[in-house]
Amino acid sequence: MKLTRLIFLTGIVLAIWMIGLGNAAIPNIERQALIALYNSTNGDSWTDSTGWKDGSLGADGFGAAGTECSWFGISCNTEDSVIWIDLHNNNLVGELPTELKNLAQLKLLFVSSNKLSGYIPEELSQLANLMNLRLHNNSFSGTIPPSLGLLTNLTELLLNNNQLTGEIPAELGNLTNLRYLYLYYNQLTGELPVELQNLTLLRYFNVSHNNLSGSVPSWLGNFTDLVTLYFSENQFTGSLPSELGALSNLRGLHVNDNALTGSVPSELGNLQNLETLFLDYNQFSGSIPVELGSLPNLQWLVLSNNYLSGEIPPELGNLNNLEFLRLHNNQLMGSIPKELGNLVALRWCLLDSNKLIGEIPVELSNLTNIDPGGLLRIQYNGLYTND
Repeated sequence: MKLTRLIFLTGIVLAIWMIGLGNAAIPNIERQALIALYNSTNGDSWTDSTGWKDGSLGADGFGAAGTECSWFGISCNTEDSVIWIDLHNNNLVGELPTELKNLAQLKLLFVSSNKLSGYIPEELSQLANLMNLRLHNNSFSGTIPPSLGLLTNLTELLLNNNQLTGEIPAELGNLTNLRYLYLYYNQLTGELPVELQNLTLLRYFNVSHNNLSGSVPSWLGNFTDLVTLYFSENQFTGSLPSELGALSNLRGLHVNDNALTGSVPSELGNLQNLETLFLDYNQFSGSIPVELGSLPNLQWLVLSNNYLSGEIPPELGNLNNLEFLRLHNNQLMGSIPKELGNLVALRWCLLDSNKLIGEIPVELSNLTNIDPGGLLRIQYNGLYTND
C-alpha cells in the first residue's frame, strides 16, 4: 500500500514538473530576438506563423510567455533556450536583425529560400554554438563577413545563390569542422585563400558560377573526404593539379567553363568512385588519358570544347555505366574505336567537329539507348560508311 502511494505521489510530482517544463518561458532576451526576427522579416506575411500570435497574447502582441518553443520554426532544449530556427521557404522578406546574436545556445539557423536582402549581419559571429548556417537562395549582398571565421563549430556554411561580392575571407580557414561549403552563384572575386587548406574535413565544396581567378590549388588533394568538387564557370587558369587523383571518395569533379590549360591529368584515372567529370570549355590540350577508361562508376565524361588531339582511346569502351560522352569541338584524329559500341548504357554520344577519319564502325548500332532527336552526333569529321 505504501509503495502504491509512493508511486502515485511520484507520478503527480513528475506530471507537475513536466507541465512546468512545457510552459517555462525562454529568457526574455531570446524572446525579444525572436520578435525582432518576426518584425524585420514581415512576419505577418509569412507562409506559416502558427503560434507566434495565436491564443492568449502577451503585452508585446505575441504568444504568451512559455509558448515560444511551440512557435512555428522554433525548437528549444530542455533548459528552455532556443537552439533551432528553421524558417526556410517561408516567405521571409526583409533583413536579418542583429538581435539574433542574443540566441546564445542556437545551433541551427535555416532561413534559406526566402526573400531576405541586405548584408549578412556581422553579429552572427557571436553565436558560438552554431553548427549549421543556411542562408542560401536569398538576395543577400555585400561581402562575406570575415568574422564568420569565429564560428568554429560550424559544419555547414551555405551562402550560395545570393548576390555576395568581394573575396572569400581567409578567416573561413578557421572553420576546421566544416563538411559543407557552398558559395556558388554569387559574384565573388579573387583567388581561393590558401588558408582554406585547413578545411580537410570538407565533403562538399562548391564555388561555381562566380568570378574567381588564380589556380586550382594542389592542396585540394589533401581533402580526402571530398565527395563533390565544383569550380565551374569562373576564371581559373593554369593546369589541373595531378594531386586531385588522391581524392578516392570523389564522385563529382566539375571544373568546366574556365581557362585551364595543360594536359588532362592521367591521375584522374585513380578516382574509382567518380560519376561525373566535366572538363569542357577550357583550353586543355594533348591526348585523352587512357586511364579514364578505368573509372567503373563514370556516367558523364565531358571533354568538349578544348584543344584535345590524338586518338580516342579504345579503353573508353570499358566504361559500362557511361551515359553521356561529349568529346565534340576538339582536334581529335584517327578513327572512331569500335569499342565504343560496348557502351550500351550510352544516351548521348557527341563526337562532332573533330578531325576523325575512316569508316564509321558498325558496332555503333549497338547503342540502342541513344536518346531520340539526334544525340549520336558524328558530323563535321572525315567519316564515311558503306552500310
